Amino acid sequence: MACNHAFNCPLYQVFGSKPSLQVWTTWYCEGRYQHCARHALGECGQKVPAHLLPNGRSLDVAPEAAHA
Repeated sequence: MACNHAFNCPLYQVFGSKPSLQVWTTWYCEGRYQHCARHALGECGQKVPAHLLPNGRSLDVAPEAAHA
């Protein structure tokens, strides 16, 4: 079962478009999404910071900047 937030998640778009990052989607979005920090915040109705990684760490740049 996949995360119900995956297709709306900006990181899902970044991870899915880069083969070297697809392990994130396999591990969190399509597998253990209950352990995703982004999923947990979204389920509680809280705003999910753009730089928050599924493992609870932060990206150095926001996902919007990763597309540039």
